[in-house]
Amino acid sequence: MPVKKKTTEEIVTGIIARNFVENEEFIKLNSSFINDLGANELDMISLLQSIEDEFEQEFFDEGTENFETVGQLIDHVNSKVSRV
Repeated sequence: MPVKKKTTEEIVTGIIARNFVENEEFIKLNSSFINDLGANELDMISLLQSIEDEFEQEFFDEGTENFETVGQLIDHVNSKVSRV
């Protein structure tokens, strides 16, 4: 049986869950990092680094990225991910 390749959304949502909540079901595309997930600036830096580590690719310019929602972050990663 072939293994289903995870989508960028599934990968990023999983990383967010590991960093902020225990259950991915609580994470929605319109979830606010600050208001819904309780993230602060250091949390976001750690999250962005975890995403880059997972994809083994740089997506973010230090100090220039400001994502309010999960969907904004996923859209950004999708726009930058290397297609193999």
